[in-house]
Order: sequence, then C-alpha cells, then structure tokens
Amino acid sequence: MLQPSAGAKLLWREDASRWPIGKVRQAGTAAIPDDPLALASVPGMTVRENLALGSAARYRAGLGTDWTALDADMQRSFGRLGFPRPAFAAVAATLSGGNLQRMILARELAHEPKLIVALYPTRGLDARSAATVRALLGDARDRGAAVLVVSEELDELFELCDRLLVLNRGAIAGEVGRQDFSAEAVGPLMVGIAEHADAA
Repeated sequence: MLQPSAGAKLLWREDASRWPIGKVRQAGTAAIPDDPLALASVPGMTVRENLALGSAARYRAGLGTDWTALDADMQRSFGRLGFPRPAFAAVAATLSGGNLQRMILARELAHEPKLIVALYPTRGLDARSAATVRALLGDARDRGAAVLVVSEELDELFELCDRLLVLNRGAIAGEVGRQDFSAEAVGPLMVGIAEHADAA
C-alpha cells in the first residue's frame, strides 16, 4: 500500500510504484493480512458484500453486481478449501476470528492469483483448517504463483518456503536456503546473535 521513497516496486517487470491498489489487485495479487477484521473486511457489511471486495470489475453487471455469479464462485472456493461456509447474509462482525479468516482466505484464493502475500495465514485456525491452507499455498507455489509468507511459525515456513529471509530490527539479518532449514540456522539470525558473532 505504501509508495517507496526511493527505488521502485516492480510487478511482472512493470514499475508498479504508483499503481492504485485496484490495479495491483487486477494484476493478479492476493493479500491475506494479519488482522482480517481491521485490514481485509468491512465489519458492518454482510459476508457476501465482503466477498465482493477487491473484485468489483469481475462481478460488475451494468450498474450493479452479479451476486449469483459471486455466490457460485465463493461456494466453490469454500468447497475447495474444505471450510464451512458462513451464511452469506450474516454481518461480518458477527463471525468468530477463525470464520473471518476463512472468509478472507476463500475470497483471496478464489481466482488463482499470481502473487499471494500472506501474513500469518493460519492464525486463528484449527489444526485441520491450517493444514488445508498450507496445502493450498503449497499448490499455488507449485503451479508457479509467487507466495510471500510472513510468519513466526518455523515449521510452517520450512514446509512452504523455498528460501527464508530473516528480519531483525527492521533489516534483513540473513538468507537461508531450503537445504539449510533448521531452527539452529534460523534462530540466531532472528535474535541477532549471528550478526554480533560475525562482527566479533
């Protein structure tokens, strides 16, 4: 969402630094934030209306919205995820944290995005739902989508990622390739021990 103060943000080899969010979304980007109620939904709107967010062009019908097409797409998405589908007429604010996260995941993964930015994607989910989400993100990766996962769950990162960039105090502390994934390799970078050891 932020415009860079220097340099450029490239998306599919195009300079997307000044693109509006709608254009970024239409280019095939999906976002799963760490706070779905505050950052990915409008609490006072219905589940159906929230599922339409970010996809207005896809479901436009004259001056209105093709709710039938949206309902069909989202029912398929919930089914593919294996999630129980909340009532589309329910108000989003009435959903539990886990069901709200499922709603966002169903919306964001419904149309096979080319880039998925996922912050703590399994937070608030039961073990079975979390395993399903990890499998779907892995499938998207295997199909050629770019998947950027931000998480503190090392087992989740080891399962999903081809490489890890470890952040410490707002900077990249190190990069770890899949062949070196282990808590022993990542842990010191997370707490800054490796950096101090190198400096010594």
